[in-house]
Order: sequence, then structure tokens, then C-alpha cells
Amino acid sequence: MNKIHFRKFKYKIQDFSKKERFKFILNSILAITAVAMIVTMANWQNNSSKTTDTTTVRVVKSVTEGGFEVGLGSDRESFLEKYQASSLNFLPQANIASSSLSGFINNNSTSALLPVRNWQVQFKDIDATTALVVYMPNQRVLYGKNVFEQRSIASLTKLMTALVVLDNFDPQDVITISQEAIRQEGDSARFVAGEQFTVNQLLYALLLESSNDAAYAFLEHYEKTNPGAIFTDAMNQRALDMGLDGTFFVDSSGLDDNNVSTSYEVAQLLYIAFKNDLLRQVMSEASYTVRSSNRDIAHFWVNLNSLLGNQEDIILGKTGFTTAAGPSMTAVANSPIQNNFMVTVVLDAQDRIEATKELIEWTKGAYIWDE
Repeated sequence: MNKIHFRKFKYKIQDFSKKERFKFILNSILAITAVAMIVTMANWQNNSSKTTDTTTVRVVKSVTEGGFEVGLGSDRESFLEKYQASSLNFLPQANIASSSLSGFINNNSTSALLPVRNWQVQFKDIDATTALVVYMPNQRVLYGKNVFEQRSIASLTKLMTALVVLDNFDPQDVITISQEAIRQEGDSARFVAGEQFTVNQLLYALLLESSNDAAYAFLEHYEKTNPGAIFTDAMNQRALDMGLDGTFFVDSSGLDDNNVSTSYEVAQLLYIAFKNDLLRQVMSEASYTVRSSNRDIAHFWVNLNSLLGNQEDIILGKTGFTTAAGPSMTAVANSPIQNNFMVTVVLDAQDRIEATKELIEWTKGAYIWDE
């Protein structure tokens, strides 16, 4: 009888040892997996610009703007690959690696992965048909809602108009405002036929007051100085060169609702404009005063981006509106990490200013930014 009890006791000891070994092995595997994921993620961040994906390489080779290689991707697959790789859902639970997510970041020197999603903050449904926040240093999508939905973009079109103008003209070239330009819908810039301005000066009317007259004047000047050339063809070619396959233009102002893009591609468009020193300067001004060089008529143009100067993290932006497009806006804002930026886009928002503010505030709170 004693032998039987002894064997039972021995078997219990063995069972207990097996369970403990299993727990130890399981915990070891989880810990190793967590470390491997962190290392893999860091390597992915460092080597993302070296990808051998054929499509991405084609886009990177075709366009490099001011040191920024168009990195948001040229198709849905590359976007999803980067977005999913950037989503840190796979971080280990706190009881395995650390007492908190912040502590985990500190203990493992993962500054390259910042910002990191704070899952205690719930997703906010921004009141817009499509909305997007991109953290530009590594082109990470921090917020996305219908980002591939193609929509009319109204005066956001003028961002491409400005890029094409600077591709083809010197900022000091002179543009004459024609009667045909003045006939365009809207009179925000209050031009007089025959007035002359430099390209530089006219860009303020285009991007601050969103003047359709200025947009048409640029189109006219381009087609007069390039016989047989069509300005919108140049806009669409520029879009193709940038890998913006969902973007298409039929006029230089955005009045036509067939000027279309996606929030995903509008973000790229604004960031390229942001990297241009002249366009960055223009869009960051709250207002601009100028006199036409030949008529000495004074003009005072005000930036329609009312967040500029009223919200300290906003650097610049562009607004747009038509009935079909709805209130829309794209902006560049300082991120909580110094010297880095976020690009926001809202298309067809109920209130484009409030939606942009909500996007920025949500993103600040929904991510961990400090080590």
C-alpha cells in the first residue's frame, strides 16, 4: 500500500514539474517572440526606403522631392503592407514585458517606433466622409477613414496648380490678368483686367484667397508661352509622376467636380508642396498685401485657413469647397515629437475646421509620443 501511495506522489510531482516546465517554455517563447518583433519592426523602419518591391522602387526612382521620397505607396497593397506593419497590435502584454506600455518603450529603447498607439484611447469617428492623419518622418498612417475613396477635391486642386507653375516658371516672371480670368466664378482676389503680378505674388492669391481668377491666369500664361500645350495635361502628368493613380484634373481651379483625388493622395500632394520653400512660405502667411506692378492697385488677401494663427501647432494648409466636394481641408501640423510633422486631410466634412482640430487632438492623445 505504501508503494502505491509513493507512486501516486511521484506521479503528481512529475505532473507538476511538466506543467511548470511548460509554463517556463511558454513564457520564454513569448518573451523571445516579443523581442524578435521589436527588432524586426526597428529594422523595417530603418530599411523601408530600401525595399525591393517593384512598384515601390518605380515610384521612388521617378520622384524625389526635396529629399522626400514619395513613400506612402502607389497602390493599396503597399499601403496596407506598411499600415499593418506599423500597427503595433502585436506588442506583448504588460505582465510579460513591463508594467506599462510606456515602461515597455523605455526599457527596450524603441524610440524609433514612436509614436505608439495607446489602446486605452478609443477610435474617434471624425464627422467627414474621408479622413486621414499621416506621420511624415516615416509615412505612418495614424488615423484612416475611407482613405481610398475617390472624391471631388474642389480648391485642393490648386496645390497641383502651384506645383506645375513652379515647374515651368521663375517666381519673378510676370503674369497679366485677362478679362477671361476675371470672368471665372468668384471674385475673392478683386483683380482688374490688365493688372500684372509676378508668379510669386500671384501664388498668394491662389493659395490664400483660393482665387479661381489666379488659377485661370496661370493656366492662360502657361498655354500662351507653350503653344499647343495644355495646362491640365501637365497637372495630370505630374500626378502620374508622383504615383497618384487616383488623382485627376480637368481644370486649374477645382471648380469642376471632375477634379478628383483621395485623402491618401491629397496628403502626398500637400507634403510635396510643403517641402517647397516658396509654397511653404506662401501658405504659412495669415494675410498678404500687394500692389499690381503696372496699375498700382492695392490688394489685401486673407488666408482662408482660419486655424493658422489660432491653433499653435498648425503650420499651413489649404481649404476647398463645392457642393459636390463638401467642406474639405488638408493641413500640416507640428507633431509632439520636435521637428516632425503630421499631415491631416478631411474631405466632405460637416465642419472642416472642427474636424481637423479633432483629428489633431485625437492623434495626440491616442498615441504615446515620449520615451
